[in-house]
Amino acid sequence: MNWIRLIVAYVLLLIVILLLANERAYAQYYHTAPSPSEDMVVEVVFKGLKKTKKAYLAHFIRTESGGILDSARLMHDSQALRNLLYFSHVAYKVKDTLGGKKVVFHFKEKITLLPILGFNLSEQNRNFTLGFNDFHCLGRGILARVIYHYYDRHSIQGTIFNPYILGSKWGGGIEFARYATIEPTYFPAGTVFYDFTLHKAGLLAQYEIDLRQRVGTRVYYLQEDYLRNDARSLDQVMEAPTQRQFHKMLYQVYYNWNKADVKRQFYIQGFQSNTFLDFATTFGQSGLFYKVVNETMFYHTVKQRGNWASRVRVGFAENNFSPFPPFVQDSYTNVRGVGNRSMRGTAELTINNEYRQLLLSWKWLAVQGVGYIDYSVLRMPGVKFNQLLKPGGVNQELFGGIGLRFHLVNFFAGTLRIDYGFDLLNGRRGEFVVGMGQFF
Repeated sequence: MNWIRLIVAYVLLLIVILLLANERAYAQYYHTAPSPSEDMVVEVVFKGLKKTKKAYLAHFIRTESGGILDSARLMHDSQALRNLLYFSHVAYKVKDTLGGKKVVFHFKEKITLLPILGFNLSEQNRNFTLGFNDFHCLGRGILARVIYHYYDRHSIQGTIFNPYILGSKWGGGIEFARYATIEPTYFPAGTVFYDFTLHKAGLLAQYEIDLRQRVGTRVYYLQEDYLRNDARSLDQVMEAPTQRQFHKMLYQVYYNWNKADVKRQFYIQGFQSNTFLDFATTFGQSGLFYKVVNETMFYHTVKQRGNWASRVRVGFAENNFSPFPPFVQDSYTNVRGVGNRSMRGTAELTINNEYRQLLLSWKWLAVQGVGYIDYSVLRMPGVKFNQLLKPGGVNQELFGGIGLRFHLVNFFAGTLRIDYGFDLLNGRRGEFVVGMGQFF
């Protein structure tokens, strides 16, 4: 079968990537033999740590006791520690001792146990989020998260993930969730709204190829419930079922390649690419659903106070007609200001561009002004590629806007985001979008 060939080919590709990356990582670590004239490192010291474990940080640096002092390696280590985002300040000093060189890394830790707060009080897109995140649980980079979310209905999610089990390159975790929303679905005769409830439980596994690359897999059991919401549905669609329930298994494989470096606080230089391949089976039904998504972000610092950021997101899935296609256009996903799941499709191309300019800066707070343009196009369910340019083949959205970013310097992911988007294609009224963290 075609999907079996696709799975086999993808697994083989991951194996090749893993082997090549390991060979490249080995070469990076052992690329030169030290000169006998170079100085010996007799001690590596970490100062300023309160929560972070020293053994955890040792995973990210190449400088070690008994090795040879290498300035390029020290710069690499300093950058790798900044990229963890757990510190508002990272620096190092080299001191002379009787036996050799002593390397001292100095840190100022951020607060990593944080409340989660997000809200949107616009008339057409009212929602809010409450919860907590510990991005650095036990000082070992473990993610612990519990979230309550209201988006027309009540949802809850919990995750715990350890990226380095027993200090190895293997990570693992568990996740559970109950998502409950009101979802628009699209039939030829009109739009019908459903109360959608998803119960999800899953196991997570990950392997670190090197500090820049990771591969992983996730396996979920899903129960989906759909109940038609006649109070919200204006169109009379006879073929829309009143109630449906599905039990599914979802298998996901992903690859992360991160070449983005944190330069000064929130200034980023480089790129990051994430690729996801999903397969889902439904109990009692034949066939296999698939979805492939790649999301690539580019960042460039502009002089001392500016940062340009771009994101390209490409995805495609099974193109059978369905009232519940997997890709959406939404203010919190791809187009700021477009509203709550304004359209669905079976393929997506999204391009986001924004410029971030530092306006004000203090020791504890920095404020950026942002200007952005978001473009997204979805393929409608069942539409073939030769029909994409015909009326009804795709749905396009183009929004531009301005916003502010309030960065709490001493908090991990402590960025409050406020944007207002304008419809540049159809002239519809825009809306505010408020959340935590950068949009991408």
